Amino acid sequence: MGLAEDTVSGLHSDDIISIIKGYIPNKYKFAVDSPFKAGDISPRAINEKIHCVAYVIDVSKTPMLSTEMKMKICAIRSKIDELEVPQIVLLTKVDEECPMVGKDVETVYRSDLITKKVKFLPYAQ
Repeated sequence: MGLAEDTVSGLHSDDIISIIKGYIPNKYKFAVDSPFKAGDISPRAINEKIHCVAYVIDVSKTPMLSTEMKMKICAIRSKIDELEVPQIVLLTKVDEECPMVGKDVETVYRSDLITKKVKFLPYAQ
């Protein structure tokens, strides 16, 4: 289960924050219609918390992200910023998106096309 733009499918954004804080027990079954209730859970040990959040996104789909999905991602990102958890964005299929990068992946950081795609991301602020 991943993040979805509607409220009837996908992971609830509050569940993502509960995961990061270490509140979600092992083998917990997520319910789309109701987020996990942390209740009286005591602060978690450092080894039970998430230490880094990675966003993995297909670079060819960046312009297709809806406004709702961008807003949801930005809201989650903002909450994670408050928790001071490092975040990284991993772009996939960059070699398929840009012919120059397809020939030599080391050129990914010099690709104008990839740079333009990155600007569409709700993470790039």
